[in-house]
Amino acid sequence: TASMAWTTSMPEDDTPPPSPGAPVPPSGVPLDYNYLDVKTVAGFSDVTPFDGVVKDGDRSKLPKGAKLNACGVRLANNKLTSLAGLDEFLEQVLDDPGELRWLDVSGNKLTKVESLLLSYPKLSCIYFHGNQVKRSNEFETLGELPELRKFTAFGNPCEQSDKNYRYAVAASLPLVRSLDFTGITRKDREDIHLWDKRRGGKR
Repeated sequence: TASMAWTTSMPEDDTPPPSPGAPVPPSGVPLDYNYLDVKTVAGFSDVTPFDGVVKDGDRSKLPKGAKLNACGVRLANNKLTSLAGLDEFLEQVLDDPGELRWLDVSGNKLTKVESLLLSYPKLSCIYFHGNQVKRSNEFETLGELPELRKFTAFGNPCEQSDKNYRYAVAASLPLVRSLDFTGITRKDREDIHLWDKRRGGKR
């Protein structure tokens, strides 16, 4: 079976797509903890983000009308091997962790997708590219997120080892509309469904 010939290109912007559920509350910019060489999520508690206003921070820096300090968090290009402690960290830095819509954990050393991400059902965008996931089916856990529409996984070992990588990831995430910065059309979904059915998939 031939794999999908989708090209990967960086987006013009890295904002989450519109939420298919409740509207995103007015908020400040995502908290930016990129490029800090941090090894554990708890380690971010000891540093100040490059951008954004943390919970209990200087709210005068938030946009006029903002009800929440942030609905997104960047933890990219660090040295994380696990997301353990994410819940405690988000409680510390976000006004309302339940309103988390966007999470960027790309460019770390993550080898698996942890179920703790399901604690944030309003997530509509997750960047997971450039990690160390070896099997495409590892992303199946995220298929339970009801509002996930934008996802990245390229640059993980599974992209090279699984000849059907794009089909497999897309089949695992039936609600996603953009994979690796490339849109998934209705025709793509039909092809994915047929491929998944032939391999005995459940989606």
